Amino acid sequence: MPTEYKCKGSVCRGEWSEQDLQQAIEAVQEGRVGVREAVRSFGVPYTTLRRRLRSGNHRKLPLGPLSTLGQENEVKLVNHIKKL
Repeated sequence: MPTEYKCKGSVCRGEWSEQDLQQAIEAVQEGRVGVREAVRSFGVPYTTLRRRLRSGNHRKLPLGPLSTLGQENEVKLVNHIKKL
């Protein structure tokens, strides 16, 4: 039986919320805290916060590749496979 995966870093991949990211960005932009302090306070990865501050993109995007089929066709395919 495989062992259970445990993340190695302080924050696992995707374990932070969009609200945490927004609060961290606001705190840094208002000058209340630095980037590293915001990372510790809000639990957002350092590289993510730094990249979002530089690019201006403040939304959390889904992890992994985009669906090739689209949401509607993917649901149809799943339902068809379940019927088999």
